[in-house]
Amino acid sequence: MIKRKETKNNEVEKQEGKMLQNIIDEHIAENRKEHTNDITLSQLGKCARMLILKQNNAPHTDFDARTLRVFECGFIFESFVADILQAKNKIVAAQIPCEYMGFKGTADLIVYDEVEKQNVLYDIKSVNSQKFHYLDKGELDEGYAMQVSAYNLALTSEYKLGNIARLCYVSKDDLCLKEVGVTVEKYREKIDCKITLLKKHIVDKTIPDELPQEKEDGKTEWQCFSHTGKNKSKIWCNFIQNCPEICKIYEDKIKRKVEENDNTAAEGTVGNDTKAIIGAVTQGY
Repeated sequence: MIKRKETKNNEVEKQEGKMLQNIIDEHIAENRKEHTNDITLSQLGKCARMLILKQNNAPHTDFDARTLRVFECGFIFESFVADILQAKNKIVAAQIPCEYMGFKGTADLIVYDEVEKQNVLYDIKSVNSQKFHYLDKGELDEGYAMQVSAYNLALTSEYKLGNIARLCYVSKDDLCLKEVGVTVEKYREKIDCKITLLKKHIVDKTIPDELPQEKEDGKTEWQCFSHTGKNKSKIWCNFIQNCPEICKIYEDKIKRKVEENDNTAAEGTVGNDTKAIIGAVTQGY
C-alpha cells in the first residue's frame, strides 16, 4: 500500500477558518441599531435593579459577537412567520409602536382570528429546543407574558383586542411551533406595580436592592447567573459587576463547583472555565 504524502493544500484543508464568521460579525456590528437606555415594555419581566442600572448607564459588559448573532437570527425567525402571514393577507398590523403608563414598546403582530371573530395580538419568540419543550410541562415565561400583556393593554382600544394575547414560540433547532394563550388581566396588576416601582426609582434617583435575592432553597434566580451542568456556569446579567453581594454568591458557588470537579478529575481537565470566570468577577467582571 502506497502511503500518500501530505501536501500543503491538505494541511490547509484541515485548518479551521473564521473568515465567514468574521464577515457576518462585522456586518451585524455595522448595521446594529442604536438602542437607548430607556426601559421598554419588553423588559418588564427583568430584574428591577438591572433596569435602573441600565437606565443610569451604569458600567456593564457588551454583548459578545455570538450573542449578537443569536439576536439577529431571532429577527430572521420572526420574519419567517410574519412574511408568510403577510402573503396570506392575515396581518391586521405589524411592528406596532405602543405606550402603556409612560413606557414604550413595539408589538410584533395583530392577526384576525376568523374562528373567534377577534383581533389577536401575537409576539413571536424564537427559542432553543430545550426551552421549547419545557412548554409541554405547562411552563410559561413570566417575562414574555408580561411583555405581550403590556402590549395588549396599550393597544386594546385602538384594535379592539380581547383579554387573550398569544405567544408564538418557534424552536430554532427543529422549527416546531407552539402557540400559548396569555390571559392579560392576570398580569395587569403585576405590570402596573412593576412600572410604578420603576418610575419611583427613576424620580427618586435610587437603585433597588440587589435583586433577585437567594431563595430559601439556596438557588439564585437565573437572571443573575446559573449552573447548567457539572462544569458549566453562565453569567446572564451584563450589569452584575454592580452587585457585589451577588458576585460573592456566584464566586463562592463556582469555587465549590471547581473543588468538587477537581477532586474527581485529572488536574487541568476540569474547572478551567469556571476558574477564569471567578477571576473576571473578582476583578469587576
